[in-house]
Amino acid sequence: MPITKTQKDTGLLDLPNEILQLIMMEIIPTDKIVPKDVVSLQQTCHALNDICTLSFHMWLDWLIKWQPPNEAFQNIWKHADYTTQFGISHLERFSRMANFDIHEAFVCSCSEGREIIARMFLSWPGYTCNKETNEKALIMACSNGHANIVRLLLSWPENTPRANCNDNTPLVEASLKGHDHIVRLLLSWPENTPRADCRNGDALHVACIFNKENIVKILLSWPENAPRADCNGCKAFLSACMMGYIEVARILLSWPENAPRADCSNCQALLITCMYGYEDFVRMLLSWPANAPRADYDNGLVYRASKEHDNIIKLLDQYSNNITS
Repeated sequence: MPITKTQKDTGLLDLPNEILQLIMMEIIPTDKIVPKDVVSLQQTCHALNDICTLSFHMWLDWLIKWQPPNEAFQNIWKHADYTTQFGISHLERFSRMANFDIHEAFVCSCSEGREIIARMFLSWPGYTCNKETNEKALIMACSNGHANIVRLLLSWPENTPRANCNDNTPLVEASLKGHDHIVRLLLSWPENTPRADCRNGDALHVACIFNKENIVKILLSWPENAPRADCNGCKAFLSACMMGYIEVARILLSWPENAPRADCSNCQALLITCMYGYEDFVRMLLSWPANAPRADYDNGLVYRASKEHDNIIKLLDQYSNNITS
């Protein structure tokens, strides 16, 4: 590869051509080895072809020499397409290094959805997987929405994690993040299946807290062990009110079975929405066709909760007048 003026001006002449090629292809981070102004050189060199085997080995050697083992590994598995052909031998190299946590590296691979690297670990004789690590990997894969990793772990013949491990944490994590495909996968798994109403409705609760309407509908309509819409003292509904998620609250109030009452828990929903100034929410509750809370509830308690929101007080006045008239 011919030496360019940019290379000469930035002091890169002492680096091997293979390393220069890696720098220009943005494989080696420039802030680790060369000045920032080399970025302009990188941007002009995207026409280069595949990295040769020698270059890749040199890059690995550079990472291992200059970076902590776990950090070096993370940089390598981010380029899984390149590492697969060298995978086993380099896993062996890393495993012999001090301060390298091979179990944590496996969890990182699953967390990032690197199926090829995860399989490499699971099938590598030098890696003894354990159930605790596999459960942690499963939870991270569910949290990040990697269905391929979830299937891999749940179907692996040794130290297989349970789909409902850690008190159904995989399902709760997937619900929290809104990964409907993971929720369906877990609830449909043939062995150790989590319950849709697990932990007294926690999956539903977190879905409401984080405004995951799709998950709320999936859980409530699941054919087996579906959570009640008013489970745990209407906790999911009241949480949706507190967060201001009016559509989630509407789903719960409209659910055909075991729907929470709009005036549940001594009109807590109305008190909460008034306190936070959610005008549309307050209007919805006051006008709900069944069991609507009263605007004059508890001798003006609702008004006192609304003292910082003039628009809410006007709305309450309107509904109070309707009641008295």
